[in-house]
Amino acid sequence: AECLGSLHLNAWHRDQVVQRPEDAQPFISNAFCEHAGLRYGTRVLSVQAQPEFTTEVLGTLISSRRALENVPASQLDTAALQLDHPLDNAQIADIIARVFLMDRTPKHGRDAT
Repeated sequence: AECLGSLHLNAWHRDQVVQRPEDAQPFISNAFCEHAGLRYGTRVLSVQAQPEFTTEVLGTLISSRRALENVPASQLDTAALQLDHPLDNAQIADIIARVFLMDRTPKHGRDAT
């Protein structure tokens, strides 16, 4: 498994994987979400963060949640203060792309996963 080092990603969720499946290997984690990114062999991965969200989308989400009053204001304030922090979405997008672009031709005589 590759070491990604420190990443800044948007994690806009309340639900998360709390028990890692036996066949999954973590590749992203933090104190809040231990299984933020999991690999299942070489063909499947899951990511708890939302790398598809731009800063503009995040700002709109924060505003809409304030209007709904279903997220504590302190959490929204913390999120708003971090909007200017650069995100490492491109690094995660590259990993996702590599999974999709892998050669899927069956290999005879060895494990094709």
